[in-house]
Amino acid sequence: MRDKVIHFYHGVDYEVVWKVANDDLPPLKCRLQEIYKILEEQRNHFQLSLYRIKTSLKVKQHISACLKNVANYHTFKYIPIQNQY
Repeated sequence: MRDKVIHFYHGVDYEVVWKVANDDLPPLKCRLQEIYKILEEQRNHFQLSLYRIKTSLKVKQHISACLKNVANYHTFKYIPIQNQY
């Protein structure tokens, strides 16, 4: 329709343009708003999931580092007692 309105100035049926503007565009606008809302919810869900994954990875890295530190601590603190007899 855009091409007809833009390029055929005298061949445009203004009643058809008016009908489309009044009858077809409002439902299209509502549907596009619904789609936008769904996409926003999916984006928010994705961001929340991504945040949870990042947090989980940070926790796992922290636990891993702590376990390494504990292992290193026990390795260095373990000194076998030599028989002094």
